[in-house]
Amino acid sequence: MAQQFAWNAGAERVIAVDYIDYRLEHAKKMNKTETYDFTKHDDIGEYLKEITKGGGADVVIDCVGMDGKKSPLEYIEQKLKLQGGTLGPIQIATKAVKKCGTVQITGVYGGNYNLFPLAPSSHVMFN
Repeated sequence: MAQQFAWNAGAERVIAVDYIDYRLEHAKKMNKTETYDFTKHDDIGEYLKEITKGGGADVVIDCVGMDGKKSPLEYIEQKLKLQGGTLGPIQIATKAVKKCGTVQITGVYGGNYNLFPLAPSSHVMFN
């Protein structure tokens, strides 16, 4: 839906990033987007900046709000309740967006990352 919205809003180029093949294929077929599997790139944020001629995207939209993959350390930290989320998607988005571009975070980020509240307003609303 976000990809279609981007086209309707006048985007010249729409790029989808995921690691699940059927979702990437669906995005390519149904929404006519460029697709990239983030597991096939060491640093997908930097790669996206490169393929946009070094400038980065005007807008990056995170529609999921959670990382598809976590480092072993992040898994341990979550099990020990030292953190409830991961910064991966936010780090990728900030690398991929151009200077003074827009990062739209639509998904729900859980709890804390190393005791830093990623979603303090949702904690106030729901706790």
